[in-house]
Amino acid sequence: MPCPDELAAFLGPRSKEQGSGYHWSGYVGRWGPDAEERRDLGLAEFCEPYETIELWFDPDPNDQLLLIWLLDYFQAHPKTATKLVLRLVDFDLMMAREEELRRSEVFDVLVTEAELETASMSWQAYRAHLSISKCTKTITVTRGTSAARWRSLNLAKPSSRERTISAGTTPFIAGGAAPN
Repeated sequence: MPCPDELAAFLGPRSKEQGSGYHWSGYVGRWGPDAEERRDLGLAEFCEPYETIELWFDPDPNDQLLLIWLLDYFQAHPKTATKLVLRLVDFDLMMAREEELRRSEVFDVLVTEAELETASMSWQAYRAHLSISKCTKTITVTRGTSAARWRSLNLAKPSSRERTISAGTTPFIAGGAAPN
């Protein structure tokens, strides 16, 4: 799971450092003539001029996870969020053929503050239960680490029963509260 900064960068404006696959616009199949020149914008900024933004999702668990992530993101962009419409289907969108799309029932759901809030709580709960992600800095501390080393890490030396872990760049002491 990418860290919050990587997720924000994926949906934010494209930077010169972002390679292929690290920005939302890299996953757009075809660009209309008016949209091509705006592809380096953040997703919310890109969506601003449109009257309706359709989000199509199928029941695949990973797709549902992406849905709550996007709704959590759009909650911070209320003007754009008011334009969202979910298009929910009960089949695999990636494998669907054009004729299947025409004859299948598509459920339209207007996104309200309740959906945004539910998605945000769900996303935060999902992120909270994860163990330390690959983006975190690991602090290696061995038995006998000096008090000076603890101070250099901006940590209080834990008691012998506590272990040190880190979440993001904020150190925590397992079994106790986060140090200030």
